[in-house]
Amino acid sequence: MKRYILIVAAVALATVSCSRNYDVNTPDPQAIGFGTWADVMTKRTGPTDALFAVNDNFNVFGSKVVGSETSVVFNGDVVTLTSVGASATDASDDVWEYAPPRFWDAGASSYTFYAIAPAGLLPTGMTAAQKTTAATTGAFTTDQIVFDGTVATDVLVAKKTPVTTYNTKVNLDFQHVGTIIDVKVKKSYTLKDATVEVKALSLENILYKGTYNVATYKDNTVVADENKPVAAIANWTPTTDVKSFSTAVSVPATIAAYGYSDSSVASPENTVSGTVSDFFTNFVVMPQTLVAPDGTNPQMIKITYEITTTIGEVTTFTDKTVAFSAFDVKDNKVNTDSAVAGWNPGTHYIYTLTLDVNKIDFTASITNWETTTNGYNNLVN
Repeated sequence: MKRYILIVAAVALATVSCSRNYDVNTPDPQAIGFGTWADVMTKRTGPTDALFAVNDNFNVFGSKVVGSETSVVFNGDVVTLTSVGASATDASDDVWEYAPPRFWDAGASSYTFYAIAPAGLLPTGMTAAQKTTAATTGAFTTDQIVFDGTVATDVLVAKKTPVTTYNTKVNLDFQHVGTIIDVKVKKSYTLKDATVEVKALSLENILYKGTYNVATYKDNTVVADENKPVAAIANWTPTTDVKSFSTAVSVPATIAAYGYSDSSVASPENTVSGTVSDFFTNFVVMPQTLVAPDGTNPQMIKITYEITTTIGEVTTFTDKTVAFSAFDVKDNKVNTDSAVAGWNPGTHYIYTLTLDVNKIDFTASITNWETTTNGYNNLVN
């Protein structure tokens, strides 16, 4: 019987809201502007992008309160980054533009802003009433989003941003609502002297089309990590469409790294010699519930590999599959713990296959989607 081993840690992205005020030497009302700050590293368009780039954009909703009346200020307007400052790490001089300009109202007691990036994800034919709801509560549902595995399909939603200090930039704090997957391969300790070649590797039955419902924001006065939209798989409504994604790595690929010895090392992620081979890196997928191995279209890895021993014996394993839902949340060899139910937004799962003659060991770890000085790690056990 095959036994599978999994350790999954989930990183909850936590950022501290950053507010910067500037002295304004004129009493005249200023245009409402938008800015980002380098010390809150959540303004990224991809897993490795440090800052937004020229021509990146987002849709913004916003409202103001004057007396007892709430009125719309932005109803999905497109805001575009038109130029960046001289520093590669400081975004405070970046210029974001929209038209026509809106001006701060000194008679307003407060403003509230919401945003989603990139622009163009709002539903076609969004009604005036729906835009008003989005501008005043932040609630809306996107158009259908298609994930192709690239950072271009990454989706970011800004937390609810109340503002009471005017004539300054609005600092929108974006959070990832997609998931990224890495898949790596090494060989077992028993095959350390054998030649192992991966002939093919793919992700199978991946849900890749769906809409995202931006509905729940927590009060901005609570701790920073609760200011973002509730990051739940339930916020995504997938279609039934599934897709296979083949590795972009040239195959056949020889596996150089080898893993552990069962008899001496309990943890399969340890005692790795050599560089583990990457077959999917920073692969962006839609968050989704994982289907049981015996269910309809379970998400899985499919791999074909060949082992050549030191005396020239060749064994080929064709289209071996491992369902993502088959592995529990603890790194032990009992597999009696609860299974991971699905891929969560804003989380980076790193899966490692250890190939052997008789079995495939399957382990996983977690890394920060984005490293921030204000972040923390949350290990799910």
